[in-house]
Amino acid sequence: MKETKPSFLRGVFAGAIHDSLLFPYPDTLDQRNPDEARVVNRLVTTLRTMVGDGLIDPARFDEDEHVPDEVLRAMGEAGLLGLTVPKEYGGLGLSNSGYARVFGAVATADASLGVIVGVHCGLGSKAIVLYGNEEQKQRYLPPLARGEMFAAYALTEPGIGSDAQNVETTAVRSADGTHWVLNGRKIWIGLGHRAGVIATFAQTEVTRGNETRRRVTAFLLRPDMPGFVVEDTERKMGIR
Repeated sequence: MKETKPSFLRGVFAGAIHDSLLFPYPDTLDQRNPDEARVVNRLVTTLRTMVGDGLIDPARFDEDEHVPDEVLRAMGEAGLLGLTVPKEYGGLGLSNSGYARVFGAVATADASLGVIVGVHCGLGSKAIVLYGNEEQKQRYLPPLARGEMFAAYALTEPGIGSDAQNVETTAVRSADGTHWVLNGRKIWIGLGHRAGVIATFAQTEVTRGNETRRRVTAFLLRPDMPGFVVEDTERKMGIR
């Protein structure tokens, strides 16, 4: 029987602290990967400069209820929108530690930008990095890394929330078998109004042997696809 590696978080819930997973502390990013540490420090410095120069202005974003395009364009040019995209697709390919440090600096500068970067880099783009096929990666990741396109992640639904296993959106193959037809509604989708590609989820019928069951399947959507509509954007406190 394969031995299961202990989990610190699972142990906490079970009332056990696996000290061996904490100590000794791992080396710092500067010690483990000096080259990446220099990239991270450059990005953090760039963010602070943007704040100091007034380009990133949380009070203005909140007053206008909008993050200007020129801010996002500058972030893309600085590499701040390609944090999790591998280098071979034009991104920075940061480790989780490097990404966390930059993300923390972004969120410190402005909470709305933290949401934008978190959705774009940590959810939408990351879904393609982890599970996209090569054609999808070649098509979407380079413009996502440059900030020429944004990625979103559409899971939450009315009445279901973020219960992924029980989403009500459905997907069926077209009569000629060339494409899928999705029917459903998603809500509270960060970057949904800006995104050029959206990772979403729908129930499909999967037959195994003599049994047919519903299974959640991931799809990539684009706003230029027939039937795609952004009905409205919600006014929120502090998230623009």
